[in-house]
Amino acid sequence: MDSKHVVSLDLAKKLSEAGFKNKTEFWWVNRIDIGEYRLINTREMILIEYREPCYSGNGTYVTNDIVNGFGLPHYPAPLATEILEELPPTMLMTQIKSSWMVSATDLQGAEGHQEIDKSLLDALVQMWLYLKKEGLIK
Repeated sequence: MDSKHVVSLDLAKKLSEAGFKNKTEFWWVNRIDIGEYRLINTREMILIEYREPCYSGNGTYVTNDIVNGFGLPHYPAPLATEILEELPPTMLMTQIKSSWMVSATDLQGAEGHQEIDKSLLDALVQMWLYLKKEGLIK
């Protein structure tokens, strides 16, 4: 998986601090054996922990609570579709030249709030973080 398809490590840390609990297929994991964070998928995470093939029991996705038990420093690295599943359906996404704008169009308490970024995914994550901080999503 190319890391441009998931949130950056910095945004992944912010998501984790904000309580992002969605199931996700990819994780930023601090591979202590190589001394850096690497993007890995759930199956690789399970192989690292158990050193043998096994499955999470719910497909290829595991929750942050399950990964916490693995003992490796880690952060969820969701795809845009996984973030969209957590946002209200009233988000408006508009491309403006080389940037993306995500707007809360019909959400009480956030009407007119916008997040703009060069990456649609990063703009979606920033909107999720804003809505979470304001208590507008669970």
